[in-house]
Amino acid sequence: MSHTPDTFVYPLDQHPAESMVIHCADPRFQVPIRRFVTESLGVKNYLPIIRGGGVHALGAKGYAPREFDTLWHQVTFMLDLFKLPEVIIFGHEDCRWYQNHAEHYHGVDPATKCKTDLPMVALMLSEAYPTMTIRLFWAGIEGENVRFEKVTFE
Repeated sequence: MSHTPDTFVYPLDQHPAESMVIHCADPRFQVPIRRFVTESLGVKNYLPIIRGGGVHALGAKGYAPREFDTLWHQVTFMLDLFKLPEVIIFGHEDCRWYQNHAEHYHGVDPATKCKTDLPMVALMLSEAYPTMTIRLFWAGIEGENVRFEKVTFE
């Protein structure tokens, strides 16, 4: 590693990504999710897609079709390009992105919409990529900690 006052140089990571990880951009969850993925799931290198609401846009096709198309294209492009065998998706408690879009959920509270989007997106991905492993997790807030629970889908 070398640097000058205005330039920093780091080695290129030569390890291929093992998974794609999709989650919300909420800064409260960045370190806990990264630690959970690398330490608890054992994924050493992954391709992150981090955006407000995580997969929210994939559950918003009816009222935000351009956002749906953009995220779907990004996900499928990266999966195809890097031949990733797995996608890991997180939703989390108190997601302010979902709260901000609650008027579109027709009486469903934002936390429920966030939780139901996880298996819905998993089914979309499993139809497009039948051999892919898809893992879903819900991140709950417990005091000053984050607790991760596996979410199932069929």
